[in-house]
Amino acid sequence: MTVSLLGLPLDANSSHLFGAAQAPQTIRTMLHSGSGNHVTERGLDAVGALDDLGDLDLENIAGSQADADMITTKIEQLVRAGQQVEIVGQMIT
Repeated sequence: MTVSLLGLPLDANSSHLFGAAQAPQTIRTMLHSGSGNHVTERGLDAVGALDDLGDLDLENIAGSQADADMITTKIEQLVRAGQQVEIVGQMIT
């Protein structure tokens, strides 16, 4: 089973602290740091099974309709193609 990893470097809509825009790259760094056990109890290499799609090229501007549309379009494309998607970063709220 392959899971697609999609980064949303977005924090402009935060009501408190900023920094979530760096989350996708930070999460990838930790996934590949070698400091964790990537193998599940069933023997699946969870990190090796990820299809990293990179980050969406978002404006990261508060209230951006373009960002919202890009996120929606990309996720719809992936789901329609039958892909399972893991999103890292902050969603538009």
